[in-house]
Amino acid sequence: MIKNERLTIFLPFFLCVLFLVPLGLFSQEIDPFEHSGFFSLTTIDAGDDQGYYAYIRSFFFDGDIDFLNERNYAYYFHLTRTNQTLNLWPCGPALLWAPFFLVGELVEKVLIYFGMGQKTYGYGWSHLISTGLGTLFYVFSGFLLLYKTVSSIFSKRAALWSCWTLFLSSPLPYFAFVRSRMGHFAEFFTLSLILYIWFRRPKLDNSISWGLCLGCVLALVGMSRYTNIIMGIFPVTAFFLIIWFIPKRSENFKVFTKTCGSILLAFLVTVSIQVFIWIILYGNYYPDDPHLSKFKTIIIPDNFVFLWERFVSVLAGPYFGLAWCFQPWLVGYVGLFFMSYEKLKITPLFAVNLPEKLESKIFKVLAIVLTFWSFYLTLTWTLAEFSSYGRRLLIASIPFVAIGLAALFDRVETKFWRIALSSSCVLFVLINVIHTIQFRWLIDYADPNYSFESFKKIPDMFSAPGGILSTSFAKILYLKTVPLNSSIDFFFIFLLPLLILFLMWGAWKLCGFGKADIDTTPKYKAWAPILVMALITCSVIYLDRNRVSYSEASKNNRVRFVSIMQTYPEFIFDNAFVGNEADALTAIELKPKSSRAVFQLGYFYLKQESFSKAIRFLKKSIELDNLNHNAYWAMGIALKKSGQPNYIRYMKTALTIQPHRNYRVGYLFEISADYFQKGRYIESIEVLDKVIWLAPNWAGAYKSLAINYYYLKEFQKSKDYADLASGLGADVSDIVKLLEPLL
Repeated sequence: MIKNERLTIFLPFFLCVLFLVPLGLFSQEIDPFEHSGFFSLTTIDAGDDQGYYAYIRSFFFDGDIDFLNERNYAYYFHLTRTNQTLNLWPCGPALLWAPFFLVGELVEKVLIYFGMGQKTYGYGWSHLISTGLGTLFYVFSGFLLLYKTVSSIFSKRAALWSCWTLFLSSPLPYFAFVRSRMGHFAEFFTLSLILYIWFRRPKLDNSISWGLCLGCVLALVGMSRYTNIIMGIFPVTAFFLIIWFIPKRSENFKVFTKTCGSILLAFLVTVSIQVFIWIILYGNYYPDDPHLSKFKTIIIPDNFVFLWERFVSVLAGPYFGLAWCFQPWLVGYVGLFFMSYEKLKITPLFAVNLPEKLESKIFKVLAIVLTFWSFYLTLTWTLAEFSSYGRRLLIASIPFVAIGLAALFDRVETKFWRIALSSSCVLFVLINVIHTIQFRWLIDYADPNYSFESFKKIPDMFSAPGGILSTSFAKILYLKTVPLNSSIDFFFIFLLPLLILFLMWGAWKLCGFGKADIDTTPKYKAWAPILVMALITCSVIYLDRNRVSYSEASKNNRVRFVSIMQTYPEFIFDNAFVGNEADALTAIELKPKSSRAVFQLGYFYLKQESFSKAIRFLKKSIELDNLNHNAYWAMGIALKKSGQPNYIRYMKTALTIQPHRNYRVGYLFEISADYFQKGRYIESIEVLDKVIWLAPNWAGAYKSLAINYYYLKEFQKSKDYADLASGLGADVSDIVKLLEPLL
């Protein structure tokens, strides 16, 4: 028995929220150096994250799925055969975010009514925070559903150890708490939900409602990540099993056909929105765009010679090998083989009792097969090797592996082995924490020796400046002063934790906890899936009526605009500027309200040192998109070069919107330069030390240190830093001439 079930479930999750969720530079009082991560609760990555989020924003505000006007979207300049902007990702996460997105829109409308905000068209902090909280809600709900499922088969203690061990040792916490706009939260929730529904079959008179729920959730599983549609193997296998045994039980044939029909109906109606999106984007009922053709060789490779090397790499390689991270996955997978099928107490399917627990045996085989499917994708999906944290494709198999790990916990009878297994699980969790908090802070995410390097840098976790992950609730306690100068500060520090607790309590109640028997089969309500299907059908009709149709002239204009805008860099210092005034003017003529196009022209004038023109167009770009971080940063540069004192405010805003390392380096360097101009050399040196930690190979920082120490009359230190700057390629001849007569 578990003495306090609620506490043992709530506390670890809430501590993860306090420790891991990156709040970012929400306050002007927070030093930019303290924000060491790439993500925050109010930041969406331009890649996968924006691809998922763009569906709900574009549908709600534009009434279409045309992504050409999305802000900070990495693929906006890739056009499909229908001249639509490419979106490689499914719409399932957007459907799950929808209720939270609407709450964010309502909050924004209230703030506007009281004169405390402005319309942001889906990119406001209320929308971003609400959808981020939605991710946490679904992840916690998925955990609760998984725990209920596993605890209905094994003891509660085994279920709790299994679920928490797999959750905390997997890549899922990173995608739940840090980079919360990826679709992995949706796949974990929907897979946990469909497993829960599969084990919680109702009585005969409620089988149709159960079938509707199962069909809807099965569609959402595939619409969360395409590869997970293989979960359909469960109802398909069950169908053929029933067909084989149904002749002897013809009295249940009507129930069987109605249940199967309800599953199929719910699945087809729910998945129709994704199919319709494919029709709009690609002109087909399936995503056969040339950009997606590369994925065909991932699932079915041309040859299998490389698989053995990949197999060894995935198991024990230095880049997130399973031996060094996510070890419980291996243990749980082995546990599936040794699991006794009698433990699977599955109620009769469609009121048909299959002989000798046949379905339980089939479930065990299918669980092993589906878990291996995620492992096979990990072997072949080389594109994801360095794209994000950990072996994230294995997240889909967590619900099944949890059953295998719980089976091992229940098989252990002696006290010694229970302590050994529990201690090992705690160690595995700590190892994953070590890997997670160094990601993109102490170690670059694409380092091929990431796992080994993270072990080497354990001492640096406690001594290196810059903080762990990012500004978070836990880290705020270590700041010199806790910022409480605005309503935003108050919201992040006090209200946000309370909101998260409220959402956790709501998930707890929604998942049926708090009752005497948590194994009680839920009463499936037919109106819930019918309402979902009706809303989705209306959405399809709405999209159809507002479907973008282009004439040949407008198609050509889109192609011309995109070809020009392909020179737009993600960050202005990431690559050399390409383009000219005529192209930028043409882009503005083709799309006058494009912040990117206006920025392109403003940045061109900045390069030409026409600062007054640059400031005018960059200011207009910001008016068109108040989240255009490039425009803010370029504006800061233009104001500085034109001698205006408020340039630093624009640079800080760019850093707040997009916590990129180069923004932090540039901003801190400007702060040090300001201290130097005011004769505050010691403070300037303190800031430059932070710059060097962020950019240890930047010669300019060492040269500036040499100059500061010269004015402090510490000539030997000045000489040492001048030598370092010279070794990195800087011209320090002027400093050397000043130092020669003094040393």
